[in-house]
Amino acid sequence: MMIWNPTDLRYFIEVAYTLNISRAAERLGVGQPAVSQAVQRLESYFGTQLLDRYKTGVRLTAAGARLQQTGRSTLEICSKLKDEVLASDTHIQGHFTIGCHPSVALYSLPFFLKKKFSRAILIFRLDLLTDCHAKF
Repeated sequence: MMIWNPTDLRYFIEVAYTLNISRAAERLGVGQPAVSQAVQRLESYFGTQLLDRYKTGVRLTAAGARLQQTGRSTLEICSKLKDEVLASDTHIQGHFTIGCHPSVALYSLPFFLKKKFSRAILIFRLDLLTDCHAKF
């Protein structure tokens, strides 16, 4: 049994929309063999034919029509799942203390923090110590 991935499903849904593998490949910006192989992986995985192939295009089988219907919501779930997994790497939370010279706090630190954490979701408390004699 071949393993499929969300890209295979996305390619299949485009084929189902255009009813033409070459046209789907063109719209996706990939080669026709990549789209054909994606459909073949899905057919192998599900153990059934998803498309009836003709010289002028394709027609969905009953199984293909069902996959087209549920495939869209599956892709949405995959996309949300990916966002949530990636968000776990960009969520920063906790209590942090930064100690630095007052001039660094005023001039350099804001630019550094903005550059470092511009894509992160920040849920934290930051204490900034600028007393040169404080013990960290």
